[in-house]
Amino acid sequence: MLFKRQFLTRTGKNIIATPIGRQLIQALPDVVSQPDMTALWESQLESISQQSMGYKQFITQIEQNLAQLIEDVKTVKFESLPQSPANRGAYKPRRPRSTAKKQLKRNAALSQPSPKQSLNLVLYD
Repeated sequence: MLFKRQFLTRTGKNIIATPIGRQLIQALPDVVSQPDMTALWESQLESISQQSMGYKQFITQIEQNLAQLIEDVKTVKFESLPQSPANRGAYKPRRPRSTAKKQLKRNAALSQPSPKQSLNLVLYD
C-alpha cells in the first residue's frame, strides 16, 4: 500500500521514502516513526518465549498503546501532504484473484461426473 500510494519507491534493492512519504513521517507522532517501539516489542516477544512475560500482558500493552496512538494521530493535520495519484478519486475494490476463479472451476469440475463415469451409468441402466 505504501508503494501504491507513492510513499515509498524501489530503486534496485533499496526502498526509498518519496517526498510525500518523508512529509508523512514528519507529520506523525515520533513514537510511530522511531524504531524504538519495534525494539521494545522484540524484547517483549523474547521474554514471552522464555516464559518470563505472558502473552496476554504483551497484547494488552499493545492494545493500550495502539488506542493512544490512534488518538494522537487524530489530532495531526495532514492537509499539507500533497495528494498522490493513488489517493485521488473514490476507492476501487480489488478484483478477485484469478486463482480464486480457477479454484471455483476446479470445484465445479470435481462435482460433475467424468465422461467415463457418465458412460458407465449409461451402460448399466
